Amino acid sequence: MNTPHTPIKRNFNSETDQIDSEYVTPKKCLKTKDTTKQKNKRMQKYKSQWEIEHGDWLINDPQNEYNGKCKLCGITFTIASAGIGQVKQHLQTKQHKSKYETRRTSGLLEKFLDSSSASTSSRCSDKENVVASELALTYHTVKHNLSYNSMDCTIKLNKIIYANSPTANAIHLARTKMEALVTEVLGPYSLQNVIDAVNTDNLFYCLQTDASNKKNIKLFPLVIQYFTAKNGIENELIDFYENSNESADGMFEAIQKSLEQYKLSFRNVSGLSADNTNANFGVNHSLFTNMNNLVPGLIKGNCHAHIVHNCVRHAMSFLSHDIENVILKIYAHFSHSAVRREELKKFVASVDGDFHEIKRHVGTRWLSLLPCIDTLLLNWSPIRSYFLGLDYCPMVLQNLLMLNETENDVIEIYLHFCSHLLNLFNKAVKCLEGNSITILDIYGIMDNLRNGLTQRKQDLFFGYETGKKIKLTSPELTRKIHTNFLLFVDKALEYLNKWFDFNNTNWLFTLGYINLKSKIEFNNIVNIIENLNLQKLNVDMDDLYGEIALLNQVYNQISTSKSFAELSTAQKWQQVFKSDDNFLNLYKVISFLLSIPATSAFTERVFSVMNSKWRDERNKASLNLIKNELLIYFNLNLDCKNAVQFFSEDSNLIQTAKSNKKYVFKYNNKEK
Repeated sequence: MNTPHTPIKRNFNSETDQIDSEYVTPKKCLKTKDTTKQKNKRMQKYKSQWEIEHGDWLINDPQNEYNGKCKLCGITFTIASAGIGQVKQHLQTKQHKSKYETRRTSGLLEKFLDSSSASTSSRCSDKENVVASELALTYHTVKHNLSYNSMDCTIKLNKIIYANSPTANAIHLARTKMEALVTEVLGPYSLQNVIDAVNTDNLFYCLQTDASNKKNIKLFPLVIQYFTAKNGIENELIDFYENSNESADGMFEAIQKSLEQYKLSFRNVSGLSADNTNANFGVNHSLFTNMNNLVPGLIKGNCHAHIVHNCVRHAMSFLSHDIENVILKIYAHFSHSAVRREELKKFVASVDGDFHEIKRHVGTRWLSLLPCIDTLLLNWSPIRSYFLGLDYCPMVLQNLLMLNETENDVIEIYLHFCSHLLNLFNKAVKCLEGNSITILDIYGIMDNLRNGLTQRKQDLFFGYETGKKIKLTSPELTRKIHTNFLLFVDKALEYLNKWFDFNNTNWLFTLGYINLKSKIEFNNIVNIIENLNLQKLNVDMDDLYGEIALLNQVYNQISTSKSFAELSTAQKWQQVFKSDDNFLNLYKVISFLLSIPATSAFTERVFSVMNSKWRDERNKASLNLIKNELLIYFNLNLDCKNAVQFFSEDSNLIQTAKSNKKYVFKYNNKEK
């Protein structure tokens, strides 16, 4: 038994032969007047060696040396009185055991990361990795049209969900910072990459533009297309601006200003691609003539999908029955009434049919009419029965659907006819708008469309279902219907012949010889160079002759494979140029021609994406913000999962993102 004068020793560690706390003299022997110092001597301080003994879950509290902290549970506990005993006591708590078991069974995050991610982390400092992660989150938000406001909450939530991740806890990315990264970092970065690629390789590119309204704002995208052996055909957005002057001179001045601002030369412009309005391609004075005066030999990149679409609209105006109006009126009748829709479902169920929602037709959308017609035909009998059963059917619908006529199948015949012919036109439009289509394929697509119409006219074939329905009508009505259908085809052919040159002298016809569906003749290349005035490419014609001979040898080797035949025209040329680097002159010619777009579909896509980003609920978004979002969306083609590694490898981008100069408004205020 200890005497009052015997010192008391606490917490003896047998393994280390060290004393965890100091000898404390009992109260009766205490002869000091400093009570604060006496109190501190009795309190146990945190010791780092406990982390080695009990695991990496234990850390010290930086604000209080008499506390310990559990990383797993996220709580702080005192060790001042009991020392290591308090640590052991926390180990036995239910909460700690549960957290420890969860971590043990789930494993570490590093197990699920590939080697590339691990190597990236080792190459980058922690701060750089955080910045790259912030850029990746910004890119992900822009790419998927997510809300900036949600980031205020998302970042806080991530710190709770990924409490053990140093990166997640270090990220500070709310809406203000994200907008600054979009407008001052990623947007300019995505644009500069395109400009550097074009200027470095001295590439020829075609300018594409179009106009559209956002309420009372007239907006124009400026797009370039070029071809490289490495990446094939590239479409990139370089500007998106407001211009209220839609005249030929106004559009030219805006384009000229953009090219000067981004240091792109008009000398490298191969052509102009736009829709076929007079302001763009008028003979006497237009955007094309203004540019052609500056760059002689400019090539017209007319939108051939517009020609096909307008051809359909023109021909349908000669049908005896307004099928487009039938679609619109039927949709309008059911679109705003749940009761009417439910009644129609009952009519469909009465004939054991499957109900199909009536689709909306939008006149400006090229491909919406055919799906609307096909949907109506699926439930045509119930729809007609529904209108016949109405007590007060609108007179317009009675006349359109011929409900009071003895020949009550006429509208159905016309619907089947339109379904058959529109399918032919839609295939041509989809082919023209495809990402893999090139200017070398245009003539073949347009010629196939004309041949399809001509063959149907000769055979009097207007669709199998149409023919079955016509046989059930009277001879007189059959004759009238055939006459009207022939008029439709004649007007369609007349329109195609007017707006597209099907003669062999058409330069698009000569391009069909070099689409790599067969061997290439030297004379065909010569004709193309002379007809399009491509002498500015500085092609050595003698060397070109040898390259054509070599090309045909390469073609014999690779054309026999099935995989080569399935490639698009641009991909075939890519494979040729990758197989041999001795096609210097041929590459100049092909890259120039493949820079000309087949349609203006890409600029139409810019407006579609703009509408999804500049929604009504984002009415505070500025034009500059939308412009930079579009630059990021179209010019950075990354998978979100690869974005962190991609951004971390660009040190200049990381430094720009880390700099406070991205907050332009702060520096502007300081200058003032």
